Amino acid sequence: MVKKDQEKPDRHLDETLNNRWFQRFFVTLFLGGQVLLRILQGKIDRRQIMEHLVTIGLDSFRSLLLIAFFGDMIFTFQSARELVHFGAVGAMGGAFAVAFCDDAGRR
Repeated sequence: MVKKDQEKPDRHLDETLNNRWFQRFFVTLFLGGQVLLRILQGKIDRRQIMEHLVTIGLDSFRSLLLIAFFGDMIFTFQSARELVHFGAVGAMGGAFAVAFCDDAGRR
């Protein structure tokens, strides 16, 4: 027979996580509603939005490529170490190219 204390010891943690999820969900809805309201009221400057999009998108592209390159370099070193055991080191270049293109495409 299970004692009452042993039923679910992490019940408080589960309740905290659920409450936190609901708080974040409602805050997200509130902020989204504020943005939608400002768009409908015409209080958003389109030129400023385009400047922000360029800053966020195009200006961060070099950083993105640098991070992807070094991340994939680590992937290559680790994979090459394992492929040596199978004698398939020649396949590493193609695997790196696929991983780099796939990784850069996701970001």
